[in-house]
Amino acid sequence: MCSIGNSLNYRHLGLLGCNIAIMKRFLPLLIVFLSGCAHQHIANFSLVSTKQTNLNNQYETIGSIEGADIAYLIFIIPIGNIKIDNAVNNTLLSNNADYITNTVITKELFYFPYIGGYQKYKVKGEGWRKIDKAKEPDTEQIRKKIEYDPETGEPIDLDEDIEFDPETGDPINEP
Repeated sequence: MCSIGNSLNYRHLGLLGCNIAIMKRFLPLLIVFLSGCAHQHIANFSLVSTKQTNLNNQYETIGSIEGADIAYLIFIIPIGNIKIDNAVNNTLLSNNADYITNTVITKELFYFPYIGGYQKYKVKGEGWRKIDKAKEPDTEQIRKKIEYDPETGEPIDLDEDIEFDPETGDPINEP
């Protein structure tokens, strides 16, 4: 009796004249060719931000920054959607920046058949952060109450330790 394993060979698969041993050597190469990888340039921007930004403020550079919005593929099903504004927002938040200049946005796609892959928008550029002047008070912000002498017009520093005579206006006790 003939078993199914013996009766089913390369002739039954329509591979007459093909050597299976040679084909097995090229199988890893075939898998690499079937997998996919793509890199696509999307846009260049002079200035990008998803935050409310007043450009009249002073900003300092924080150097080159990058970020991404990524969605994975399982089998052939995408898990989530990728968006450019999410990629920009992720970049700003992860680097604590207010806006990005000289921005390059690219799209990457990688897929391995029947297993999975990913797709993502990638954002690169120079990050800028608002200069925080609230950390150290300026000397101009700390002001003393100054009154002027009506007779001479010269400024008088008012200290709480000095008392003045109400009739003459002369200091009673000076430190």
